[in-house]
Amino acid sequence: MAWTASAQCERALRNINLVLADTRRHVASLEATTSRADIDRTRALALGAMVTVSEDYCQAVLGQLVDSGVRSNATGQWLWDEVATRAFMAWESHLGLWARWGVNVFKASEYKDFRGLIEARNAAVHGFGQLTRVQQRKAGVIDRIQNGGLTVSGTRVVIDDAALRICRSRSHDFIRFLDHEFQILATPP
Repeated sequence: MAWTASAQCERALRNINLVLADTRRHVASLEATTSRADIDRTRALALGAMVTVSEDYCQAVLGQLVDSGVRSNATGQWLWDEVATRAFMAWESHLGLWARWGVNVFKASEYKDFRGLIEARNAAVHGFGQLTRVQQRKAGVIDRIQNGGLTVSGTRVVIDDAALRICRSRSHDFIRFLDHEFQILATPP
């Protein structure tokens, strides 16, 4: 059976496209009147927003999957409520939950391509493109960002229009991968 994107998947992809389109319009309006730093901050926020849409999608469908399994079990629901907050505090935690459901996200090429964008998002959101102090000390961060298709110059992630297009493409691929896997898991045998 051919895979068809769910409405929730389509909504996430559309939101990512809107972020990119809005950012391009905003940057075009700024280019003649403002500093390069303002444009860089605008693009950094856009990258952060696109990755956040991906994270929200990942958490929402995982939550649906778990809820469907524990809905009729009060103890199971209570346990899930206790674990959910901790599970969604970090990407590695909630992606690890996907693995418990049989989806080896960490080995998927879509995740490997997307992982560097998670690091870039942290630099974008917490440092407007500058690697955070923690990222600067953590081994492999720059390699992961570069493996995600972005350029790092010194301690700054280069977030230009090309980087935003890469972010959109890899976010789309990752969301589509998860949507396909979710549909497989949600389909009764």
